[in-house]
Amino acid sequence: MNSSFHGKVLEIDLARRKYHTVEVAEESYRKYLGGSALACLLTMDRLAEAGDPYSPQNALTFMAGPFTASGLTSTGRHTMTALSPLTGCWGEATGGGLLARNLQGCGVDGVIITGKSESPVYLFINEEGVEFREAPHIWGKTTFETFDAVREETQKNAQVAAIGPAGENLVRYACVVRSGGGVAGRCGMGAVMGDKNLKAVAFRGRSYPGLANPDVYKFVADQVYNEVDLKADMLREYGTLGYIDVGMYFGDVPARYFTGGVFPVEKISAAALRQKYLVEARSCCYCAISCKRKTSVKDNGEFTTNGPEYESAVSLGPLMEIYDLETICRANLLSDTYGMDTISLGVSLSFAAYLLQQGLVSEKDLGFSVSFGDEEGMLEMIRRIAYREGGGELPAEGVRIMAEKLGAEPGLAAHVKGLEVPMHEPRAFEGQALCYATGPRGACHQKADFYMVDLGQLENPEEMDLLPGDRFNVKDRVKQVVTMQDYRELFNNLVMCNYASLPLSILTSLITGATGWELTPEEVLDMGRKSIDIKKDLNCRLGVKPEDDRLPSIVCRPLPDGGAAGKELDMEPLLQEYYRERQWDPETGRPQRPY
Repeated sequence: MNSSFHGKVLEIDLARRKYHTVEVAEESYRKYLGGSALACLLTMDRLAEAGDPYSPQNALTFMAGPFTASGLTSTGRHTMTALSPLTGCWGEATGGGLLARNLQGCGVDGVIITGKSESPVYLFINEEGVEFREAPHIWGKTTFETFDAVREETQKNAQVAAIGPAGENLVRYACVVRSGGGVAGRCGMGAVMGDKNLKAVAFRGRSYPGLANPDVYKFVADQVYNEVDLKADMLREYGTLGYIDVGMYFGDVPARYFTGGVFPVEKISAAALRQKYLVEARSCCYCAISCKRKTSVKDNGEFTTNGPEYESAVSLGPLMEIYDLETICRANLLSDTYGMDTISLGVSLSFAAYLLQQGLVSEKDLGFSVSFGDEEGMLEMIRRIAYREGGGELPAEGVRIMAEKLGAEPGLAAHVKGLEVPMHEPRAFEGQALCYATGPRGACHQKADFYMVDLGQLENPEEMDLLPGDRFNVKDRVKQVVTMQDYRELFNNLVMCNYASLPLSILTSLITGATGWELTPEEVLDMGRKSIDIKKDLNCRLGVKPEDDRLPSIVCRPLPDGGAAGKELDMEPLLQEYYRERQWDPETGRPQRPY
């Protein structure tokens, strides 16, 4: 295959401890590029047959993309996919760093893992194949301890993806943490690994694919690097947390479990973090942006944490009415140490605090007590959730199951299809609300970040007719939402960071240079549409209905304060138009166009 792919993936059976290489047709790459869409194509029949995220046949993947080994800025990322323990349907998560480069350096474009090991195991994958290593001595260790142990037993430069106690104990939003800092956070991929008795996967390889037209690719890639470098000032200076001030102005930062929009932002801003602590800028490999942070705290016992990123700082801060930076940093470190998605964790804890505050449940009902503003209580509950002890069992299930078990009104549970709502307030940007309701993995700010459209942050927005409009009304702009979702889906498949936000024409030139395929921007955008449709079709096969594409009432009611105060969401007309635009059957949800 004369392109930026190897044209093959590894299939690994944990139960039989065997593996083999599978050839992937070039036509599959031409349809879906790589990443999560290619993973869906290769595993959807098995996922539909498995049905249960905790079935041994649930297929867990690690996937790279066509730019992974090329050195292009913002492409140091990998994607993980499987049936999600939170949603029961399609799940995916992405993480940054050198892992994807080492994965593709092993001579494959991805790894598909099925079966369940009888005892704890970890995998060491290199150019020579796969080693199944016994891991009972590592089981029970934190993610950071696991990195050290696996590297000591394999290679010191191996890139390790590991779970912590949360994954071992099947916390439904357990995540997978990467050595060097980086988390594949959403959808519970860590719980899938835990159920398979798979403690870690280590990659080390340097057999990279080439480029079809290296001169063309390098010419465009150099321009891209310079452009991204010029526009990355705020992210480089303040990290993702730099958005919190702007976000609160627009009412885009949820507080008090999605019931408020005003809080003392100056206490937890990126500027406050820098003033109080030593903060170092970090980046994924060969990235011009450097949006990541390493924060050293020396107040009450010195410690260092990666981040906290915007989503983590809000979910473990304002959502719980906590405005102490040290507490937020400690909570972030604990989440990484135990291996938990900070978004789902913060939403689950604040849901419990909200129910208690409103008198809708008792401490006896919950099995624990946590309240808004309770710093020590939140930190203690993070540990209990990870080990499913002392009342941590219920919030370890996520808000959908919490509501079911407590008999709470379903609309009070802030989730879509089981995935907790992220830290961008849907009432602040109606287009974002529609993205949450219809995203293939549930409520997700990456599929797509439509708030960026109405903030005017896209480069060359006229190219795809993504010009800013009334952020509180997308009645006549549903097609824009669809286009933005298709566009962002490309980034999941390339696999590329959203912060690059390259114009479609530039993406097309890069794809042509990497693969040698002569494509138009329209054909490339349609690859994003096909990616959305194949995941939608799989979800329908798994029992997802059109009525599941809905927002919970807790995030639709008018807010009393903030930049989105008084705005109420009425999603039904938008969803009807959305289904027409997507050409999805309104009765079944199934896509009507070929994918």
